[in-house]
Amino acid sequence: MQHGARLVYAVEVGYGQLVGSLRADARVRNLERTNLSDLVSSDLDPPPSLVTLDLSYLSLTKALPVAAALVEPEGYVLALLKPLFEVESPEARRSGQIDDPALLVMALRRVLEAGTGTGLVPLGAAKLALKPRHGVTEFFVCFVRSTKQAYWQYDEGTLLEIVEGAGIGRGEEE
Repeated sequence: MQHGARLVYAVEVGYGQLVGSLRADARVRNLERTNLSDLVSSDLDPPPSLVTLDLSYLSLTKALPVAAALVEPEGYVLALLKPLFEVESPEARRSGQIDDPALLVMALRRVLEAGTGTGLVPLGAAKLALKPRHGVTEFFVCFVRSTKQAYWQYDEGTLLEIVEGAGIGRGEEE
């Protein structure tokens, strides 16, 4: 809001999460008690040019199709990837820890492919510089809703570099 946002749709399945100053801001449309998967494009008029996702207990593979349908053409989706909700490892889910780089690479690949399957084009991914309280590494993934070819080409090696914190995968818009 401090950098000039004209309109923000604050979608939250819970209640009471929106800080008072944002709740009172006329530029914020408070959509508490709204499940992301219940939204349709006509609910957000005008459509957002940027959708951000910070979800708990829901895989981005389920949320990205909804985000793709909501964001305007050539708009962006920036998502916080929480590997715990993306891996199919019962042990990792039970312990809450993911120490295996191969599982993190798999989570990144799975989310990037899920976005691609919904009309989103991956622009890049990066490991968060700060480690969350619970100790599991998280990543940002960025997409654009576009009919153009992929801006960013990635492979297992690129994803492993991101997991290891040695690089940021990033494509250039044409």
